[in-house]
Parts: sequence; C-alpha cells; structure tokens
Amino acid sequence: MNDIEIKDSGICECIFEPRGDAGLEGFQLGGLFKYELCFNNRSGKLYMRVYSFPFYYETCGRIQFNKYFKRK
Repeated sequence: MNDIEIKDSGICECIFEPRGDAGLEGFQLGGLFKYELCFNNRSGKLYMRVYSFPFYYETCGRIQFNKYFKRK
C-alpha cells in the first residue's frame, strides 16, 4: 500500500505572501501554483503540497494553505 494518497489537486493563487510562515517560502502574491491535498496513510493526517517548481514543493496544513492560497 502506498503511504501517501492524493485526494485532490489543481491550481491555486497566492492571496497573501507567507514569507517563511509555516515553512512556506518563494510564493509571490498573485502567482499561480499547483497544489495537492494529500492523505498520509500511516499517520491518518491530511496536508497540502504547494509546488513552486515542477518537482519541488513545500508542505503545510490546510489552515495555513487557506490563509495564503485560494483554489482556482
């Protein structure tokens, strides 16, 4: 069994620059980024991945995601 399941994915817009908060860096106001809602089968927790480059992402909780990004 895979440890991580992708539950949702799409494009989001940065609505407030995180500037390092919650470990998120490199996201500019108004920028569009790919996101994934992930479920960790081992811990049973949901979290977000936000991609700043094609193969590089930062992770955060859903509350932090909703503070800085809006799903398109």
